[in-house]
Amino acid sequence: MDREVAITQSPSKSANTQPGSDGREAHLPDRSTRRRSFLADTVALLIFFTATGALNERFIAGMSWEEVCNARLLGAVLMVPVARPYGLWRDWMMKRAGEATMSQLFWDSLSLMTFQVPIYAAIIAISGAEGGGLLSGILGAAVMMLVLGRPYGAFLNTVRRLFGLPKGGSKPISLNTETGSP
Repeated sequence: MDREVAITQSPSKSANTQPGSDGREAHLPDRSTRRRSFLADTVALLIFFTATGALNERFIAGMSWEEVCNARLLGAVLMVPVARPYGLWRDWMMKRAGEATMSQLFWDSLSLMTFQVPIYAAIIAISGAEGGGLLSGILGAAVMMLVLGRPYGAFLNTVRRLFGLPKGGSKPISLNTETGSP
């Protein structure tokens, strides 16, 4: 037997809001937005780091094209589960950035380095790197992430815009102190 249940809401509340810690409503992303965010962050990470990784492996590390393909396939498998968590980490870090180019550069670079370098360090340690090789690999990755932080952040914002999402790191509208309204 089919039953319909009518759910009514007050006009000031929607299915995507709940009270925040300050008593104001906190807007929660709906399922479609969460899905688009996951896809945008994953697509951006896969495209950007597949391209930069392939260039590094072929022309800096001197790997053969076959080795580059194998490394990029493994990299893609590892990128999928970390893409959205990194996107959330970056958003959290970028809330501290100002509008100035240097501030954006600093926070984008710091967010990429602090998230990705520990993951890379674990991967190469598990793969057998030790001692000086491990340290060199970690330091090289740190430099690379510092250099690529802002270019990747700008690319991620572009991909998010193509998916109909706002750029990351913006303060939630409920924290807008200029107008005083949620």
